Amino acid sequence: MRIPITAITFVFFVLCLGCGPKAPAGFPKLYNCKIVVTKEGKPLSDATVMLLPESPTGAHATGGKTNSSGIAALRTTQGNYGKPGVPVGQYKIVLNKPVDIEGKLSDEEVNKMPTHERLQYSAEMARKASAMTPVIPFELTDAKRTPLTVEVTSAGGEATINIDEYSK
Repeated sequence: MRIPITAITFVFFVLCLGCGPKAPAGFPKLYNCKIVVTKEGKPLSDATVMLLPESPTGAHATGGKTNSSGIAALRTTQGNYGKPGVPVGQYKIVLNKPVDIEGKLSDEEVNKMPTHERLQYSAEMARKASAMTPVIPFELTDAKRTPLTVEVTSAGGEATINIDEYSK
């Protein structure tokens, strides 16, 4: 008896539907949460957004980066497993964005330098960075000082952050 290849392919496909990484024990149900970050009325891209639960309940972490529209693509991870979304809860929002330093080289270029040149380069970049104004005000980068919060319910969550309101 010959079984057509299409039948074998179909059975294989159906069996593999359940394949893939499984959520670790205790991984929470996730909901949509939209965090928008702006500066000077414009979207702030490439900012790191971390959500810190006010009442930690598991071994998962939630965060992401803002895109060119200033919207953070938030993801919850536990170990090597991760999925888009945020568990229900009340969160502190912590932001970070490195300053753009003129003349900064890629890590690959720096690693090719002889040690003495690498040390000189690192000192020069540190000097330049210390003379620059941070992109994100310090209080928003510190988990103990940030006034930013968001509540995520089964209906989701949303926060719009204009960091100029916190600049001094």
